[in-house]
Amino acid sequence: MVFTDYSTLDLNEQDLIRTPTHGTQYSPETKICKNRKEIPDGYRKNGFESFWSFYDRLRLYNTGRFNGIWRDESHELEIDNRNLIKSLSSQLPMIDRERLRAERWFMSLDKRRYTSIGGIETVAFSVCAIVCNEDDTRYYPTAKNNNQRFEKVADSLDFDKYDLQRVIERVRAELGLV
Repeated sequence: MVFTDYSTLDLNEQDLIRTPTHGTQYSPETKICKNRKEIPDGYRKNGFESFWSFYDRLRLYNTGRFNGIWRDESHELEIDNRNLIKSLSSQLPMIDRERLRAERWFMSLDKRRYTSIGGIETVAFSVCAIVCNEDDTRYYPTAKNNNQRFEKVADSLDFDKYDLQRVIERVRAELGLV
């Protein structure tokens, strides 16, 4: 993009094209606009904002989740929750049908109720355990003979057994499986 230096041009007053710009005043002495300045490459015509940051901001506006001051984090939170349940269920002995059911059940829960007990990871693990308990893969924190993969994942995530038991029972009640 090439910009012309208007201060070196010799223009008659009738040859000067005046564009309606904000904050710009015409001066008959110099025959150029007073507030016009050299705009560096990569900047928009207002000279204050770079070309790329302007269109990044417009892209955020068009998503409908950003208004310039505030940002709606609910969409990002939903994506994080889906990724959490998918990554956790992929480490457990679950088939695809069980993974989809666990994701659907997990996304339907009000996860704000579980923050004081053990957090969202505990809820995701509990949902996976409940889904697998319908088949022959069993896991319950206080049971003797549990599935070894469930035990290994629960140990690696360092869950408290009693908190996990409380979350499993609360999730069962919320899903209506009691």
